[in-house]
Amino acid sequence: MAKKKRHSRVEIASKLAQANDLATQGKLQSEIARTLGVSVMTLHRWRKAPPGPQPAFVEMHEAGQPDGAGVGGDRIAELQLENSRLRRLVTARRSRRHVWPSQRFKKCFASLEKRGLVKKKRGLVKMGR
Repeated sequence: MAKKKRHSRVEIASKLAQANDLATQGKLQSEIARTLGVSVMTLHRWRKAPPGPQPAFVEMHEAGQPDGAGVGGDRIAELQLENSRLRRLVTARRSRRHVWPSQRFKKCFASLEKRGLVKKKRGLVKMGR
């Protein structure tokens, strides 16, 4: 059984560019895939994938340069910081609104106890009036 080969983003971008050139020359999909050394389905999946970062950015990123390096690095860092702040706000808001099942049971039991429908006696619950 053949071992699966994972292509890097740079390889995918270059192979897609090469595939587009071959397609403009009038080559068939099967011929293009065979030339690139991938299956037709892989080529189709790569084309349908959402467009990723540009190859130059990917090369710079894979070369080991930090995220903030390059043009617009400060803006990216600023957006990442804002994103983390917003996530914390959403998480805090959701946790305040969430009621755990045990708390829900306690609230329900307390309201039933007030109405006299349930009596609690030494850890045991008796239903009825």
